[in-house]
Formats: sequence, C-alpha cells, structure tokens
Amino acid sequence: MADIDESNDLLWIDEALQGRMRSFSNLILKYQDRIYTFVVRSITNQEDAKDITQNIFIGAFSNLKKFRKECSFKTWLYRIAANRIKNYWRDKKNRFVIAESELASIIEECGNRTGEISDASNETESEDLKQTVANLIASLPLELRQIFVLYYVTGCTCQQIAEIFKISASNIKIQLFRGRKYLFDRFK
Repeated sequence: MADIDESNDLLWIDEALQGRMRSFSNLILKYQDRIYTFVVRSITNQEDAKDITQNIFIGAFSNLKKFRKECSFKTWLYRIAANRIKNYWRDKKNRFVIAESELASIIEECGNRTGEISDASNETESEDLKQTVANLIASLPLELRQIFVLYYVTGCTCQQIAEIFKISASNIKIQLFRGRKYLFDRFK
C-alpha cells in the first residue's frame, strides 16, 4: 500500500482547532479507509468496525487539543484505534475470529510481503490452508495480531508501528519475527 502524504495534516489540524470543520473533514476523508481496514481486520465484525471507526474520529476530534505533534497524526489515529480495539475485546471478551472473506485478503497480503505462502494445488487444499491460517492467526495475542495487520495489511513500517504502540522499532521487528516463527512452527 502506498504511503499517505502527511504534508497537509498539521495545517488541517491547526485550522480545525480554529473552528474550521472542513479541515477536520479533510483528515477524516484522508484516513477513514485505512483506519476502518485496521479495525475491521482486528475485530472482523463490520458493523462494530464502522461504529468503532466513527468513535475513533469523534475521539480524535474531541482530543485534538491534546495532540502534541510528537508523532504524525496518522500514528496518533492508529494509537487511538489500537486502544479502542483493546477496549472492544476487553468489553466483549470474545475470541478473535477471522471472516473468510477477510482471511483471503490477509493471506494474499502476507504472501505478497513475505513470499512464504504459496497457492494450494486445488480448491479443497486452499480452503484447508485458509482455515489453518485463520486458526493460527486467531491464536496470536491481540497486540501481535494488530502488529501483523498494521505491517502486512496496511503497510505500516516498523517505525510507524513502534510509534503507535510506544515501543521501539527493534521490538516490533522482534515481535514480527516471533509471530512468524510461531505461525510457521504451528503451520508445519
């Protein structure tokens, strides 16, 4: 996925703080698809994902004065999203389940990025592979699932993910390595 040009973000934030709602609308239009993708891939319930995405932007607007510009607005939004997703799972106490339609996309993205997942030789094997990968990904802890989605699906860099979770980029790389190893060991 191509990176989003963040050059206008600070200008729009300043204008939004001065009461120009159109500027914040520009930020919403710019980031809503990526934030929604992150949320829906983390919780898989489309209706809940829409509500959570809307609440993320409402929360961002309500707390815009607290944005300290120490990181990018995009990173700040992902941090808010990650916290909302954690709250969702804490409140729901449900097991993470990947929708079949989303799973195919995740497998494709992982395969494109790592080259480790190959096509199955027939449809039955492909469905078995999808279910196996879904079960394996579902067994990852929430934060690691979120890191996987951010890295493999939304195309965030390790540095961007580190800013979202407020940990070092090297820690993100280690978590991605451990997660891949975990999935590979269990995939065998």
